[in-house]
Amino acid sequence: MDIKLEFGEDLQDSHLRSLGDKHPGFFFLTDWPMKLKPFYIHEKDDDPTLSRSFDLQYGYLELSSGGRRLHDPEQLKSRLKEQNLDPASFEEHLKTFGWGMPPHSGWGMGLDRLMTVLIGIDNVREVTLYPRDPDRLKP
Repeated sequence: MDIKLEFGEDLQDSHLRSLGDKHPGFFFLTDWPMKLKPFYIHEKDDDPTLSRSFDLQYGYLELSSGGRRLHDPEQLKSRLKEQNLDPASFEEHLKTFGWGMPPHSGWGMGLDRLMTVLIGIDNVREVTLYPRDPDRLKP
């Protein structure tokens, strides 16, 4: 497997397919660069350029993403500004942190992607009622 990336570059489909050929079952991708992750993901304590996040893969297919979330509203506002997002647009979200937010993590499983694995389908569009792509964003 000869994948060469500069730090901070995202994995392309060809990279994921190479990884999937080498590791055809379930595996985790961890330590993603912070600049590739959403504003709410927490950085690693020992290396702030890396995130405390993961993707669960089945071969080349991403089934789930998750990570530790920021719980300090001031850190969230700072991160929003770093990513050129307006904190005012996230006012309702930030307001919930005013009542206190413990350290927490989250993840989301793509049920349609999981179904492709469980029933052996190669294309996620075959298990999605209204599949979307760049040419069709609304059903």
